[in-house]
Amino acid sequence: MAFNGRKYAAALKIQSAVDTPATIATPADTLICYDLRPSAETYTLANPEATGTVDRPGDAVTGRSRSVSFNVILRGPGGASPPSVDTFVLGRLLRMMRFAETSQATDALTAAAMSGGTTTTAVFPAAAVGTDDAYNGLCAILAGQAGTGLKKVSMIRDYVGGTKVGTFMETFGGALSGNIQIPPYLGYLYSASAPELWASFDYWLDKKRYKMVNAVVSSAQLNFQVSNNGDTAFTYLSVTLSGDVHPTTPELDEVSPTVAQGGAIPVFNDADYWLGAKSFCGSGATVDFQIQTARAPCPGSASGGEAQTVVEVKRMATVNVNEVLVATADLNVLAAAQGYQGLWLQYGQGGAGKCISFGIMDARLAFSEAEIGGDFVTRSVNLMIDGIDKSMSIQFPYGF
Repeated sequence: MAFNGRKYAAALKIQSAVDTPATIATPADTLICYDLRPSAETYTLANPEATGTVDRPGDAVTGRSRSVSFNVILRGPGGASPPSVDTFVLGRLLRMMRFAETSQATDALTAAAMSGGTTTTAVFPAAAVGTDDAYNGLCAILAGQAGTGLKKVSMIRDYVGGTKVGTFMETFGGALSGNIQIPPYLGYLYSASAPELWASFDYWLDKKRYKMVNAVVSSAQLNFQVSNNGDTAFTYLSVTLSGDVHPTTPELDEVSPTVAQGGAIPVFNDADYWLGAKSFCGSGATVDFQIQTARAPCPGSASGGEAQTVVEVKRMATVNVNEVLVATADLNVLAAAQGYQGLWLQYGQGGAGKCISFGIMDARLAFSEAEIGGDFVTRSVNLMIDGIDKSMSIQFPYGF
């Protein structure tokens, strides 16, 4: 019988080294995804030999590779405490995108009173470490803020160890005071020293299993789409993996496994949306990872080339916001200054790893113009990201 296109599954595991396939197990390595789109590339060479006629001989076939594109809903790991490193399968994708993973099982900073504060900064307690940038990109619980749950959680944009002053992504209604705590978390910080990783990736299409090795992320985009009564969108990661077919078992007959679902989808509303320490409304934001991969030539390999490797990454965000008065925020003045601004998006539920907090610590704004976006006037602004280490953060905080 024909294969059913609705029956598919995928699984991912980081390899210990290039050309060393990982053993994939289900359900431990299963990835909850949708819109799976596999494709293949055949390597060919044009045959220049004459045939004595106008007809040309067919191309020579030299090898093949695989690519798979899919989407993954951005959802926290859940559970009463952060999972250990390398067990959150979505986190494996983030690691392949050069995010360093940290699982912090206890408070990174125990709740204690601030020594002072303004509407954007706080002097951290004496127990805070004296290292610059130690808390950049982490989430803090601010007991003195109005509201409950996520409304008490903010992201730290910058931390100066010598003065123990932390700057936040948002502007508060009054000077900060009271207790501050950095709770347990599973976190991902973009890292200049992140190692290049290769993964083994298996996918099932109904009755067959297709095995891939030496996979790298060749394209990625984070999509933060606001959900409301007119748009039932959700946030997701769109990614393409490119790699080699498994050297000994490229395909085998095996029925697609059942995929356990991850629970309710966190939607981007009742949320924080801050740019340049100003609160905005809008339809969302995207973060593009423009990735170039290449293969070094190698006659000793079956395809004549080494495994794919990432040779360049350029990162850029785009925010789509409702137009505001100049007195509220003049984004073109910020663009002209070419100073660095923070972008922070936070949504989901409090408690057991269900909150998602995303931040870009420093970005330069491009010039933008107002547009008529249907019923409303909107503005689309590009953000350039220069820095590497701790330039972006994805956090799943616990304990509130």
